[in-house]
Amino acid sequence: MNSLCGTYAAGNYTPARVGVKGVRYPVKLRTRSGALLDTIASVDVQAGLPGRSDFDELYRVGAAFMDCRDGIDVRTIRPVLEEMRLKLGADSICVSIRFPYFIQKSAPVSGVKSSMDYDCALSGMVNSCGEWSLRVSLSVPVSTVCPCSKEISAFGAHNQRGMVRLEVAPLRLLWLEDLISLVEESAS
Repeated sequence: MNSLCGTYAAGNYTPARVGVKGVRYPVKLRTRSGALLDTIASVDVQAGLPGRSDFDELYRVGAAFMDCRDGIDVRTIRPVLEEMRLKLGADSICVSIRFPYFIQKSAPVSGVKSSMDYDCALSGMVNSCGEWSLRVSLSVPVSTVCPCSKEISAFGAHNQRGMVRLEVAPLRLLWLEDLISLVEESAS
């Protein structure tokens, strides 16, 4: 995610790489239904700032996501990073936004509704050469039927709990709910 082009790649010039890590901001996430979900994000930012190291400016990158009144989703990352890269005069800028994402679920037997949280992250990079990358990652708890138990039991098998970690580089708009459903439906 930190690739640069031109004279930078040739080794003729190395910009100062500066960053901030773990800055927490309240943010609004756009859901598939169009609703806004309030959550707390932990933001890491790294930028290539030629000839200077201005840490105060980097805090504004995280704050820019806090100011996204219409919510953050995979469409939001690139325009915010492009704008901040230009404002900072940075050669490149990288951001990782980690947050809990809540989805209301019904219990399988009782039907009682409650919120289930999933650890998610949006990570993006943009540079002055026009290169852009985005990663969406999430962790989804699943239950699977124990294959050994199923094989030796005449009356049923016990379940095992696990955690599926998924990372994708989306080529189009993806919703976190769709990725979570995909993982949950893939569990036995």
